[in-house]
Amino acid sequence: MFEITRDDIAALNDEDLRTLVGLLCETTLRRADLPVSAVTWGGNQTAKDGGLDVRVALPTGTQIEDFIPRAATGFQVKKPNMPPSEIPKEMKPKGIIRPVIEQLAAKEGAYIIVSSTSSAADSALDDRRAAMAEAVKGIGNAAKLHLDFYDGNRVASWVRANPGLIAWVRSRVGRPIPGWKSYGDWSSVPAGADKRYLLDDEARIKTGNKDDGEGLSAVNGINRLREALRNPRQVVRLVGLSGVGKTRLVEALFDNTVGADALDPSLAYYTDIADAPDPQPTGLASDLIAADTRAILVIDNCPPETHRHLSEVVRAARSTVSVITVEYDIREDQPEGTDVFSLETSSVPLITKLVAGRFPDLSQLDSRRIAEFSGGNARIALALASTVKKTETVSGLTHAELFKRLFQQRHEHDAGLLQIAEACSLVYSFQGEDLTGEKAELPVLGGLVGKTAQQVFTAAAELKRRDLLQKRGEWRAILPHAIANRLAELALQNIPSSVIEAAIVNGPSERLLRSFSRRLGYLDSSKEAQTIAKGWLAPGGLLSDVSNLNPLGHAMLENVAPVQPRATLSALENSFANADGDTLLAGAPLIRLLHALAYDAELFKRSVALLCKFAGMHGEVVDSDAEKAIAPLFYVAFSATHAPLSMRLEVATELLKSDKPVECHLGVKALEAMMTTEHFRPYSSFEFGARSRDYGYHPKSKAEYDQWFGDVLKTAEFFALYDSKVRARVQKSIARKFRGLWANAGQFDALERISRAIAKDGFWREGWIATRQTRRYSAKMLDAGALQRLTKLEEFLKPKDLIDSVRGIVLGERGGSLFDLEDDEEMDIAERLKRVAEAVVEFGKEAAADEEALATLLPELIGGHGRLFEFGQGLALGAGEPRIMWKRLAAQVASAEQPNVQLLRGFLDGLKTKDQTATQAFLDEAVEDAVLGKWLVDLQASVTIDEAGVDRLHRALELGKATTHDFFVLVGGRVCDPIPGPAFRDLLVAISAKPDGNPIALQILLMRFHSDGGAGRKPLPETLEAGRILLGRHSFEPDSRRIDHSDHTLGNVAKSCLNGPEGAPVARKIWRDLKTAIEKHEVYAWDHDDFLQALFKTQPATMLDELAAGSDQERENNIDIVQDVMHGHPNPVSVVPDDIILEWCAADPKLRYPFAAAVAQLFTPSDDKALEWRPIMKELLERAPDPVAVFQAIDLWPRSFEGSFATECEIRLHLLDRLETGANPGLIAAVKETRARLATTIAKERRDELEEDRTESGRFE
Repeated sequence: MFEITRDDIAALNDEDLRTLVGLLCETTLRRADLPVSAVTWGGNQTAKDGGLDVRVALPTGTQIEDFIPRAATGFQVKKPNMPPSEIPKEMKPKGIIRPVIEQLAAKEGAYIIVSSTSSAADSALDDRRAAMAEAVKGIGNAAKLHLDFYDGNRVASWVRANPGLIAWVRSRVGRPIPGWKSYGDWSSVPAGADKRYLLDDEARIKTGNKDDGEGLSAVNGINRLREALRNPRQVVRLVGLSGVGKTRLVEALFDNTVGADALDPSLAYYTDIADAPDPQPTGLASDLIAADTRAILVIDNCPPETHRHLSEVVRAARSTVSVITVEYDIREDQPEGTDVFSLETSSVPLITKLVAGRFPDLSQLDSRRIAEFSGGNARIALALASTVKKTETVSGLTHAELFKRLFQQRHEHDAGLLQIAEACSLVYSFQGEDLTGEKAELPVLGGLVGKTAQQVFTAAAELKRRDLLQKRGEWRAILPHAIANRLAELALQNIPSSVIEAAIVNGPSERLLRSFSRRLGYLDSSKEAQTIAKGWLAPGGLLSDVSNLNPLGHAMLENVAPVQPRATLSALENSFANADGDTLLAGAPLIRLLHALAYDAELFKRSVALLCKFAGMHGEVVDSDAEKAIAPLFYVAFSATHAPLSMRLEVATELLKSDKPVECHLGVKALEAMMTTEHFRPYSSFEFGARSRDYGYHPKSKAEYDQWFGDVLKTAEFFALYDSKVRARVQKSIARKFRGLWANAGQFDALERISRAIAKDGFWREGWIATRQTRRYSAKMLDAGALQRLTKLEEFLKPKDLIDSVRGIVLGERGGSLFDLEDDEEMDIAERLKRVAEAVVEFGKEAAADEEALATLLPELIGGHGRLFEFGQGLALGAGEPRIMWKRLAAQVASAEQPNVQLLRGFLDGLKTKDQTATQAFLDEAVEDAVLGKWLVDLQASVTIDEAGVDRLHRALELGKATTHDFFVLVGGRVCDPIPGPAFRDLLVAISAKPDGNPIALQILLMRFHSDGGAGRKPLPETLEAGRILLGRHSFEPDSRRIDHSDHTLGNVAKSCLNGPEGAPVARKIWRDLKTAIEKHEVYAWDHDDFLQALFKTQPATMLDELAAGSDQERENNIDIVQDVMHGHPNPVSVVPDDIILEWCAADPKLRYPFAAAVAQLFTPSDDKALEWRPIMKELLERAPDPVAVFQAIDLWPRSFEGSFATECEIRLHLLDRLETGANPGLIAAVKETRARLATTIAKERRDELEEDRTESGRFE
């Protein structure tokens, strides 16, 4: 498909050849980041053009290479053959050198003759260059003039280096890629019309990014789209109503006269799905990636399913492609990794300008009236303008009259055509080819207006000619939506509702019913549509029992909700207000709809109440989708609701006062959302059918802004100061939002008042930290007065005594923050850490001497989090009676519900520096202690694990007070490094012997290996012995939660422990265990790729023996295991050196050579991503007694791939063509047969993929 030959170049006519060279020059400069304006070309080739057809004029000294050798380069482009004898005539007509050649020589430039029908071998090419050199003899600077001759082959090579031009060349020579175009006039601007892209200063492009506000201007949006497509593996979706200019916008992405840094047009491949491209987009993308070709695909009218499949191919790891798909269907279910941009309608002034430019005979009033009627839709405006004759005016026509003119265009009124168009517009799309049969929809639509299927078919063809209908395969749709919606409104008025109900609502086609409901969703202003939707949602109606709707019913509900928001909410309330947890769980997909219904103030409270019901479906506070939907509804901006602040505060207050924990939690979340001043995170997009919606309420003045946060803080103050279940949580919320409220909202008075009031009841740790963070990170935003007030408030809130200091600096989520003590921003991070740690130790010392403070703090220290280890060190260093202090700590652990023994660990670490004997005694006692026995491993790990420590760990294992899982603490911190080899081995073996102990022992061992490696130590023999024992004990169990971690651990341990003869029996046993588990379907081969690689790396001969052992069926099973691993992973046998494989084969040539061909890595990707045979392939064929058997054992079929299976098979076919078969007739025949089968498979797959893609892409919904 991407092959361009000399014959293609030779087939170009004169003008196209010159254009091609000009385009190639532009592309070459663009890729070199040089101005394409330096390229000029034009004129007729046979005219007296001074001898140059294409000129490149870059500034002197510009560095350039490849096909444009000098900054000043001239191309003489000729279609006829140019033998050496003709060259002097071209360069020196009448014996006088052309002045342009002398000019190029003076600039030390280059003169190149391009002859498309010439085909010059090396010697012939030298002859032509010699003739050119002879022609310039005697001119000034001749020696510095670069001369060259490009024949058809060299031009073809130049084109292949710029693949975006391949489609252009093929289209010019009668070999187009069906449905695909290179960069050009994709939007079909009429000849003679101004093709410049008109920029709209108003926000037209929405990104879904809250930081982009109401959207981006056209030029900013274009620049953003360019950045999203500039690199491979990027996927962009451009959506917008039909006719708003999406295709023209995509053209502008490659136009260097618009915005900055235009995309390279030579990379562009464009198709409209309606043109039935062959190959389909996924196939072309796969081919481009396989050919390692950079490209930007532009897929117009691309349905969601095609986009999803294309996204999977384009985002693959080795992709060279980026893609932008264009569609009018706006949906939220875009694949992961898709950047979605929405193009809104144009402003009236821009449409007026567009119409006036295309139709200069129209008056300014007519252009303006047409623009207003179009609603910003360029296609409608241009279509309507084309109906106006020179002597006519439309400025005084009504909307109805303008619509009639738009529909009729310049044709006579056709009542039958209008009736059929109305009927067809009742559905979003329809099957437009079958006249009879189960799939036929034309008879149903025709029956609505008394027409036959044939009449509907004929009318649809006429509507398409009028550009009022689009076609995708067998499917049709009335478009643009503005026209379809107007026709549908008329249809509902003109066709009796009983006829519609009988034919569509109660008809046999669920597809038509779904499509009808989708059209209704765009008709929210139609009384007839409202009546239908209201009837469906009313008690006993088609959609009333929401909780029991099938997928069709759910889709219909989502479709008609914009037409009847109130009735929709009532139906949801009837079904879910008193529902149980299971029913609510089944209805969870409707949460997004409920969120959308909260937009209108009158529905806000009811919608939130039902959302709260969904949030509480589990009976406890969980991170649910409903909770995520509720909080954003309380933002000051981007809330997706117009509920006033008073209403939102009322709802939040009711939740905060609720007796239900879930509702209290939601109330805190709502209140915190109302205090948010930046970084808003909307729950979903803001579209809701065809209803006109914005982002919700937002303050329009500073006064409104101040009012919002002032009122919110009054409510927060009430709950933060008075006794309630949410008091502490509200205080934390205020602290979390303090920085934004101070720096962004300027709520100084309220925050000072609230902070001081909270602090009256005791140290407010969160508030103090909030003031420090605000001063540190937002000081530059504040004026002197605000900063001074903040500093005073921080001073007021800071810790006043030891208890406050411990609570503020030691305890809490940010205990011991780097910034809680030191303000010197220039201080080294390590020094900050050191100073904080030293300060915490000092606090511990002070607490040891302050009985009252310690009694107050101890429950918080044992039950909390923070820098407890260092505080424990201080307690030990400051304790006058360490044993008394230790018993006190142990007693607190006994009384705590969820104790944290970090304090005790720190205590032991500090105590060892002043009383090692006491430290050892406390640990000895802890082994059998009723309370501390459970924590023995943690406590022991806090000090050096010596011989006595190892004995304690063994004793803890025997007693069972500490569980096997408690020994996992030995994995971290290199705590096992001091343990001698024999003792370490014995400890691991003991842990391994306990239930669930082996995986933990393997983790401890793995960390010992990491520690050895980091220190440059060789593992001790006993450590390696332990690894072999643990591997031998490993059992393969189906546990998907830890399988990846387990494989990584096994692989690393095996690489370290299984080398040499001692590892062979272990490797053999564990392989057999794994094989048995795979055959029982308890585990999967591809989940153990690291481990299998380690087995083959450490014990290659043993593993090859195991693979080839047993019966033919057993060998087949082993081959399957190896090949199964290759689903997304490297071949595990690839780590075995070729010489070892060949040596192994020589021991039993008849069996082993073919077997090796079945499991070895025989081919790999080359630098250009094609496959190439590895040297071992040739060796196997040459050494094997039966090379045919070796070849037949090779598995050429793709094991895993992304995109087109046919493309992957073609890569294998090219690989097969490069196989060296020698003169062996049997091998030649076998290769030929395999090639034929592969080619047949490719042809079939291509047909199947094309048909499948066409079926998928040929839909509108």
